[in-house]
Amino acid sequence: DDGLSRAFERGEFTTTKLNCAEKSGKSVKLTIEESNKKFAPQNWIARFHLTSGVSSVAVDGQSSSEGASGWEFAKDSNVLTVCFSGGNGTRHQVEIKLDGTSRPRPKPPVVKLAPTASGTNGIASAPKQIPNFYPPPRLPNQIVAANYDKGGEGVAFHVKQLGDGGLYRKDDAGIIASDDVGGGFAMHGLAAGDWLSYTLDAGDGGWFTMKARVAAGSTSGRISLLRHNREPISAIVVPARSGARWAEVAADQPVYLSAGEVILTTLIEQGGFDLGGLIFERAQNPPSTIEAEWCALTGGGQVATSDAGGFGGSGYVSGLCRTNAALTVVLNVATAGERTLKLRYANETKEPGGLLIQVGDSPTVEVSLPPTGSWWNWQTAKVRVKLAAGVNSVTIRGTGHGRINLDSLTLAE
Repeated sequence: DDGLSRAFERGEFTTTKLNCAEKSGKSVKLTIEESNKKFAPQNWIARFHLTSGVSSVAVDGQSSSEGASGWEFAKDSNVLTVCFSGGNGTRHQVEIKLDGTSRPRPKPPVVKLAPTASGTNGIASAPKQIPNFYPPPRLPNQIVAANYDKGGEGVAFHVKQLGDGGLYRKDDAGIIASDDVGGGFAMHGLAAGDWLSYTLDAGDGGWFTMKARVAAGSTSGRISLLRHNREPISAIVVPARSGARWAEVAADQPVYLSAGEVILTTLIEQGGFDLGGLIFERAQNPPSTIEAEWCALTGGGQVATSDAGGFGGSGYVSGLCRTNAALTVVLNVATAGERTLKLRYANETKEPGGLLIQVGDSPTVEVSLPPTGSWWNWQTAKVRVKLAAGVNSVTIRGTGHGRINLDSLTLAE
């Protein structure tokens, strides 16, 4: 990750596999396999700690000469350094022929310890929230409730009564052995105000339905689902038990998730039930309108709530006309063809705002958004887009002309 492209927000990823093996003390072979050439490094530098001298080095079947641009063996440290280009494909192989001489094992590195600031007890920073397993589970999926994020009380979860940490994990927020089909673990004793956070991979993003696997008690309960620990996006009402102990209860509405990682939090508004897991599935008949603030933003675009009224959802996106600003929305359709994308916007300035719309890698389409007279006066602009069957990633970028606020996007025939 170069820290700049934020390609994960468009659903783009890469996997690099490294395999290194020694054969009978005669050779060493390193194999590198990459899944996406777009993110392949331009150059590789591989270092090997060896216990034998080097006879020859070959990269991708071609002999590599000894020297600064090929390979170099430091006899004082027994470290072989091999440099080679990464731009010649997604699979590379380095094969080292050993000369059979015996050399001492490299000495372990010397680590110099420096004292920390007084009073920190060696702790350099506050606890951070990270997934319980990495990589985080990719949706659609069934999430075990006991696999909430790591980070501890007040960071990854909050409960009024902690568990003893002896059953499944030390940061125990109330885990019990589940008596549901298949066993496993469940959350017990959750009370109003408690919450558990989960880092998930929404994949390409889009609309999902959600169910909770619960064991209801004698009274009803309620769960609110929050996006990024703050924005309510759906709710689950857990009815009082009337039949089997464990049951699946659906959320009151589907949720839209942008591509890549997202943090979802289950906030307990009324307890009295055990929580076994969360089930996410692709929504078959998703709503046609997506709030702009739900989408992935890069550059100068930002979510706002002031200086305007009459917007839907929890806010709107401002600053989108800037040349470095972009919004990515995921549209899922059953059949390929042209659709109308409606942009609900406001423009109080005297000049039109300009946006560029691109579906996947197709050519961009420019749309002009005329003045609306006031930031409170929301109007609709329409543009035709060609979509493929399934998931479509649509990027909206600024042209650098004008100013607009974007409230929502609606897909129509």
